[in-house]
Amino acid sequence: MTATVEQIATNPLLQQEDLPKFESIQPSDLTPAIEHLLSKLETEFTSLEEKLATDSCADYDAVLPEIEKMQFPVDFTWGVAGHLNGVKNGDELRAAYEENQPKI
Repeated sequence: MTATVEQIATNPLLQQEDLPKFESIQPSDLTPAIEHLLSKLETEFTSLEEKLATDSCADYDAVLPEIEKMQFPVDFTWGVAGHLNGVKNGDELRAAYEENQPKI
């Protein structure tokens, strides 16, 4: 299932400029958010790999911050999902969480 542009734009798990929007998050938001973020992460990581393959001067201190920036959105979303799973657990949320855990 591929999320539409509108679903991505309005998904509270993808609005990461501020504190999590717990009151707006629904279990049905989790899978589209995770799929979008993992796809984006894969694209960004592939791009970084290609850049590093041609950059003989790349070092650990230059690469690690880039990887951290790429991973942050996934970490943020999964952290919120894990918190909700711990404090507001229900059948629908548990199913969405368990469905996405292997992807992470």
